[in-house]
Amino acid sequence: MNRLIKSTALGLSVLMGCSLCACGATDSSLGQKTEISPGLWIEKEVALEPDPSDILALTTTTDGQLLCATVQSNGEASQKVDVLSSSDGYTWDATPVYSVEVPGTCIEASLTESGVLVLTRTEDEEQIWYGAKETECSQVQPADSEVTDINNIQFVNSDSFLMAGRDTNNQSVAAIFSLRDGRMVTKVGAGTEWGGFAQHGDELAFISETGKLSTLKANGEIQEGNVEGLENIIAAYCDSQGNYYYADSEGIYRVAAGGTLKEEITPSSGFAFSVQGKVITNLAYFQDSFFCVVKDTSDDSAQLYSYTFDPDATPSEQIELTVWSLSDSPTVRRVLSEYQQQHNDIAIQYTVAGSDDLATEDVLKALNTELLAGSGPDLIVFDGIDVTPYIENGVLADLNESLQEFSILDSIKNAFSVDGKTYIAAARYAIPSIWGTAEDMDQITDLSSFIEFVKSCPPRDDYNLSDNAYYTALPEEDKYAVSFMTPQEILQFLMSTSASELITDNTLNQEQLQQLFQAIESIGTYYNMASYRTEQEDDSIVYSDGGDSITISGASREVINKRARIGRNLIDSPAFLGWITKNWEGQAPELKSAPGLCERAYSPKVLLGINASSPNQEAAKDLLKAFFASDIQNTVVGDGLPVIESSLDARIDAAVETYGTDREMLADFLKGVKTPVIVDEVIADKLLPYAEALAKGQQDAASATQAAEKDLRLYLAERG
Repeated sequence: MNRLIKSTALGLSVLMGCSLCACGATDSSLGQKTEISPGLWIEKEVALEPDPSDILALTTTTDGQLLCATVQSNGEASQKVDVLSSSDGYTWDATPVYSVEVPGTCIEASLTESGVLVLTRTEDEEQIWYGAKETECSQVQPADSEVTDINNIQFVNSDSFLMAGRDTNNQSVAAIFSLRDGRMVTKVGAGTEWGGFAQHGDELAFISETGKLSTLKANGEIQEGNVEGLENIIAAYCDSQGNYYYADSEGIYRVAAGGTLKEEITPSSGFAFSVQGKVITNLAYFQDSFFCVVKDTSDDSAQLYSYTFDPDATPSEQIELTVWSLSDSPTVRRVLSEYQQQHNDIAIQYTVAGSDDLATEDVLKALNTELLAGSGPDLIVFDGIDVTPYIENGVLADLNESLQEFSILDSIKNAFSVDGKTYIAAARYAIPSIWGTAEDMDQITDLSSFIEFVKSCPPRDDYNLSDNAYYTALPEEDKYAVSFMTPQEILQFLMSTSASELITDNTLNQEQLQQLFQAIESIGTYYNMASYRTEQEDDSIVYSDGGDSITISGASREVINKRARIGRNLIDSPAFLGWITKNWEGQAPELKSAPGLCERAYSPKVLLGINASSPNQEAAKDLLKAFFASDIQNTVVGDGLPVIESSLDARIDAAVETYGTDREMLADFLKGVKTPVIVDEVIADKLLPYAEALAKGQQDAASATQAAEKDLRLYLAERG
């Protein structure tokens, strides 16, 4: 299906041998339509039959053919790689040029006109296989190789290939090997840091670890070019003249043979590879079109696309829709890029307003001024912002009609309703939790009992990721209760379950704040945080397991490392419980909502509101619906649980199938949340100095509460 999706045409006279007018959107005020000049890039999905399970590589031939290496699964034990050919890029010959049947799973391939190299992985090892037309498939066994963990193979020329990976000491290593006998020709340095490989003649073009376009010869000689600043490049291609093309998340580019500058051919906006989680893995320039393999990292699917410039195409006028957020979000990025791809009449401008150069308080003042004046963005993402003042000030539109078609969890859908109207919609959520043995969990029923439990165990000494002791198990009697590495971690933990109780009618509830401050003082002084190092690393790790993304905090890993008795974690995946069981010597943990001032607290994420004064309300509401569509809710991007019940059930079922987790217990925990807790970044920042002083014994809770009240008074008054 052809789609007109890009409203800019960039000069391609050096590429196409003709002059194309550059054109683009002119500046426009909010709500006005944007005039676009003629000329568009056309994206087209290219069908391959039969539908492959993966697409490994693309290349072109000297006799005018486009070649594509595809994978057809033959079961768990082996896979078949078909090398297909096409004379136009769209109609593919039914019979492969040749096929290569290999054991295990295909990881990647390098394809030239003369043959294909395939890297496979079995349960025991990685293997390299070579196939060509009228040649039996054969295994290539590199001799004298120090590489034990292969992550890249590339043809250098028709007789040799580059193999890169890591040795037994986990050091980066790469070498060139003979294709005929596996003999090592020469070592070539840290090839694992290279990218953007493109074979040309008897050389291999690549991007070096310093970001320079370079060439590698078969004898190991490396020549660095004059083009710098090229990073995170996967897909690249060299034509017969030596022009180098590459693609990344920002667009498709060209470096002319012998040139010193990169030229932008087209930005990615509106294309499939602009979507969050989708990436171009292979690229070829063929018959005035770019053919690209786009992989979706959420499910490892691959699709072949073509991109062709049509100088006569003219898009319809566009409405400019503005989206604002304080911080970046993978879900927002994914929705906006997919929506833009599907709606040519909408031009989305996304602003991430938070930065290190501006105080969050100043950023929010600017937003508030715009909204109260009847201007500002069309759709607002309120993560990290207390939404109560915006609802009370009447600057947000009612979303009830937009949300009625979706089966959102009741506790989340109704969380921001006032007088029958809904002003905020959360598209994701997560649950602050603690876990451990049933015996330990039984002792913790509220915040007071949590503090008592902490003090009943030995204090935690000052360890971080750089210390060997961090990874050394403790005797049972020496285990501390729970890990907190900084006063800020204690504050974040307590705010995630209590922040909603701290403010009423834009006034600080001093009694509740003093309870939190007393907890910080008790834990911090018991752990002797006055002696802790001021700089600590973020030790959370995101794991991918069973098709899900699971964030495991450092505090949870300290339980697995047999140092702490209780883990604390913001649960953003149904697979969390199963992953812990799998990695905690098979012990099934008891799971509870983290203690605090709010009952069954949860953290709403991707909080969406629509400007009541927006001239584009209908368009903004249609965009808002996209956040709750099944394709987005079913996509795992690692920033929270889906709020649509059917999507959450599917994730729960997958976790149960993968780990054998008790489904009823897991569903009750994930669906039984009650109190939404939004941690306002400005308030948290203002409370942090007091938390640090309390944890280090430099201030008491009562005086800190009085001082914090004065510090917050002006901010609360101004935001109201």
